[in-house]
Amino acid sequence: MGTAVIFKQVLALLLMMGVGLVARKRGLIDDRLAKGVTGILLGISLPALILLSFNIEPDPSRMRSVVAVVLASVIFHAIMLPGAALGFRRWGRDRRNVLVFLAHFPNVGFMGMPLVFAIFGAEGVFYASLFMIPFNIVMWTYGQGLFLNAEEAVSWRTRLTNPIILSIAAGIALFLMPWSLPDVVFKPLQMLGSMTTPLAMIVIGDMIGRSSPRGMFTDRDVLVGMSVRLIMAPLIMAGIFKLFQANPVAIKTCIVLEALPAAISLAVLPARYGGDTTLASRCVVVSHILSMVTLPAMVILLSGHLD
Repeated sequence: MGTAVIFKQVLALLLMMGVGLVARKRGLIDDRLAKGVTGILLGISLPALILLSFNIEPDPSRMRSVVAVVLASVIFHAIMLPGAALGFRRWGRDRRNVLVFLAHFPNVGFMGMPLVFAIFGAEGVFYASLFMIPFNIVMWTYGQGLFLNAEEAVSWRTRLTNPIILSIAAGIALFLMPWSLPDVVFKPLQMLGSMTTPLAMIVIGDMIGRSSPRGMFTDRDVLVGMSVRLIMAPLIMAGIFKLFQANPVAIKTCIVLEALPAAISLAVLPARYGGDTTLASRCVVVSHILSMVTLPAMVILLSGHLD
């Protein structure tokens, strides 16, 4: 798929985000409705989309790309673990933890999966789901640990039984099986999965619509974090794929995922366990606003990988 087509898809998603923003400003969405829509997205439509993406026949030629995507995700975090810790070492603990988390974790669930599905279809979601295996392990161990006090802990059962992790596990099992889903199961999953893109974009637009712009774009730490999340991360991922031979869709998917804004979890974890909630919320909102420009720009810049 050419850069122009990708650019148009990104713009279409941004317009849907605008719908969510306007709906919040006009009072059509309140906090209760936003919470309910988020629950449907993360608990129903996104797991359905992920499971559906694995409903493909195992292909020996695809296995090289499967391994490449997983390894690329692992290598990215192996680079970021010492890199972000070293780069932000001079910041105070709470602000440093926010910026380190920001560097590691893009908004794969809310924005990445819908974006990849819109651009690359089910094959892109398949590779994005593989990308999420190391991503989720690192995020819910190291990433969450950044905000935990010594006496706090979250059980492995809780970490491993959320719907997205379960849908990836079920999808891998389905991928390895010698049969596909029957139509009576495939059709409902297809309809549920198709809700993911509009729901996710409306949720993100709503999040931007209820945020105060005061101080967001004058905080130096926010701007430093944006340079890492929106520019350095996709460039690092593009460099990693110089080491591998993989399906073009697999390469495109991983680069686009790393060009995404901050994970929504960054706004949740400091509030839940204690941390710099102001910086965290600013990073999430500003990264989504700036990604309207940087994401298409990175697609064009990295067109050698994307064409």
